[in-house]
Amino acid sequence: MRVHPAMDWKYHFTINVFDCRAWDITAEEYLTEDFVLKNSDGTEVCGHEEAWAAFKGLYENFTAHTHESHGLIVVENG
Repeated sequence: MRVHPAMDWKYHFTINVFDCRAWDITAEEYLTEDFVLKNSDGTEVCGHEEAWAAFKGLYENFTAHTHESHGLIVVENG
């Protein structure tokens, strides 16, 4: 377990989804309905279903790679 809850979530997300190529897991299992994915080019994908599809598009081609989370930016809206 990671010390900060956000890092712990990210660790499990990368291991259980990205590294296992588990795109059949539902978006609701990891993302809230108001989830926003902010891409490196500044574009945003709003909504958990839309973001889930975008994650798949970004990561499904990296079949020879696994991840080790070492940083995370979290922004709280509201």
